[in-house]
Amino acid sequence: MLNMKTVHQTDEDGILLYSGEVALQPHGGYSIPYLAVIVTPPACPAGRIARWRSDVEPLSPTFGQKGTGEWETVEDRRADSFYLTTDGGTYRLGSSTEAGLVYRGTGPVPGWLTETPRPSDLHIWDGDGWQLDQEAADRQAAAVARIWRDAEIRRTDHLMMPDYPLVEESRQALQEYRQALRDWPTQSGFPLIGSRPQPPSWL
Repeated sequence: MLNMKTVHQTDEDGILLYSGEVALQPHGGYSIPYLAVIVTPPACPAGRIARWRSDVEPLSPTFGQKGTGEWETVEDRRADSFYLTTDGGTYRLGSSTEAGLVYRGTGPVPGWLTETPRPSDLHIWDGDGWQLDQEAADRQAAAVARIWRDAEIRRTDHLMMPDYPLVEESRQALQEYRQALRDWPTQSGFPLIGSRPQPPSWL
């Protein structure tokens, strides 16, 4: 169309948003929108987007003019999901972390983010991927085992009351079982389920 100029609108990071046209003003010249570029951007394949690079200040009347910068293509990851490598938390693109780090989804993915969800709270990031923190896993397994052990002892407390009708042979077997429960954390195999002390067959 006559007296129209095509401009390419960018955001504050120089990322191409859309292209449009501006009309010739009555006094002559064109009113170029803030952060708009008149240089035609390159075609981008899937997964990439155009970004304008320039040392010219955005408020300068020459911003976006030919010879004041250049287009480049960068990764476009804005449709992807990312997780913090510090704790596995979901990262919202464009938000600032506690350390003041920001990623808006364009350009290379920074090292403090990953596309892989954290498998569990027992996994830590080693720089290449999530790895099981074996010491933490062992502590958790031991804690769970002790909870079961303590509950099993409490479950049999009433059977050890002097007035509980229990034959001596059964009472002796129960005492041995309860002692085995107390000793279990010091035995090899703890806290594996297969190493749990076995109760008397009648219990």
